[in-house]
Amino acid sequence: MACWSDERIAELEGLIAKGASAGEAAAHFGGVFSRNALIGAALRCGLHFNSRPGRRGEAKATALAAPTARPAPPVRRVPALKPPAPKPAPKPTMRPALEAPAPVAELVEGPGVPFAELAAHQCRWPSGGPAVEDFRFCGAARPGAGPYCAAHAARAYAKPRASAAGRIGRD
Repeated sequence: MACWSDERIAELEGLIAKGASAGEAAAHFGGVFSRNALIGAALRCGLHFNSRPGRRGEAKATALAAPTARPAPPVRRVPALKPPAPKPAPKPTMRPALEAPAPVAELVEGPGVPFAELAAHQCRWPSGGPAVEDFRFCGAARPGAGPYCAAHAARAYAKPRASAAGRIGRD
């Protein structure tokens, strides 16, 4: 591994002062140091490889230091705009008449059926809670494929009220 001795740093300073690029300096050292190693060493010493006149880095620096005045963009003349026409008043909308609620089947509270005795065609509406010792299900006959009898299905699947129905999906 090569070290940066005082002689090599002085030699690098001399190459940079002559305007050598980092690639030229790497070739001068015979491949002992890579181009990036030379750039790093130069930066640590406060030197820059792009200090040679006519280099891109210096051209950028001078362009940033003294910006040239640009001509003002042409002014576009826009014709005077007429005030917008007043918006027409909103038309009153007719709401559909409220439907009469469907008749709800009468809830018949019976003795209930424990889970172990519950058949596939019986209502699965719970009565009480699982913590209660005599926890049971409704057990009434259920029409169709739903899990509840007609009375409990009407209770479980209630339609939204008419006032809330107008607001659904209009956030």
